[in-house]
Amino acid sequence: MNEVYGVDIRILDDKEVFDSWYQKMPEYRKDKIDRIGPFNDKKLSLGAGIALHRALLANGIKEYKVGASEHGKPYIIGKEGIFFNLSHSGNVAVCAISDSEVGVDIEKRRSFSEGLIKKVFDDREIQDVERSTETIDDRNERYAALWTIKESVMKYYGIGIAMDPASIHVDLGKKISVDCQAFPEENLNIFFNNYDEIMLTICSKNNNFNKVINFL
Repeated sequence: MNEVYGVDIRILDDKEVFDSWYQKMPEYRKDKIDRIGPFNDKKLSLGAGIALHRALLANGIKEYKVGASEHGKPYIIGKEGIFFNLSHSGNVAVCAISDSEVGVDIEKRRSFSEGLIKKVFDDREIQDVERSTETIDDRNERYAALWTIKESVMKYYGIGIAMDPASIHVDLGKKISVDCQAFPEENLNIFFNNYDEIMLTICSKNNNFNKVINFL
């Protein structure tokens, strides 16, 4: 069950394909899509719904209702043994599904300003990046990797940006490790994959997560 399902939302440029998938969505997802203005954002929301639909269907669940925790993290009502998390960036939406708590984040490659770097990364991370990279592109790629790992941890705990990202230290060694000040006793596994346009990170207690996206 520890897998990631993804959708390239460019398939939804076709109105018939968009409408066909839209009709398969539960009402809460339709309502969410309807409230969104820009069409590309509608596609991302629908893509996330499709990814969740496929993940649940692969695990024998056809009908379901989604609730939200105190901090807004979604869960399947009445299915205590199934956990999921959603993310989207660029042209891709994904759903990670597991038998234990999970956080997932995907990020399109981006640049990082000096102000943002000082806000979300700690001194050791900054020193490591400056020491181990030579070009601006390499530097931005390493910061993007650090950021998506931090995001997956924040989403694992269901707190999101309410948790200070600088309080999560990431070591990009042979085995990626994280040290979270708010939960120092927790032993988390990080699964990282680098695609052409995006980076994917999964945060889980499981040690056997499949980090390859099952694309539609």
